[in-house]
Amino acid sequence: MPKLIASWDDGTIADLKMADLMSKYQIETIFYWPSYISQIKTFAVTSSWLNPQQCKDIANSFTIGSHSVSDKPMKKMTLPQITREIYDSKKYFQDLTGQNIDSFSYPKNSHNTLIKALL
Repeated sequence: MPKLIASWDDGTIADLKMADLMSKYQIETIFYWPSYISQIKTFAVTSSWLNPQQCKDIANSFTIGSHSVSDKPMKKMTLPQITREIYDSKKYFQDLTGQNIDSFSYPKNSHNTLIKALL
């Protein structure tokens, strides 16, 4: 029988509701978050995004994947920018959650051969 795995991205506050629903219906889920959400400081903006504690809470029950640092399309970025987007986000969420972050969701589905090779 095929296995269903749901995925959600961007790290908005809606992920809390998604986590509740996925848990209720026992659906394996991966949450993909950009690490820039950790740098948002303005309350008007932070109220729309997960804070680090909420990320940890979700990570206690679900797999977390990387979704870059900035959530911007990566195709037109330079090699150093792409490398930073991939590795800095991965490191941030590994340090925050204690999980081995081994999956990546391309922001805006923007990728090419170079980006795939770096993963």
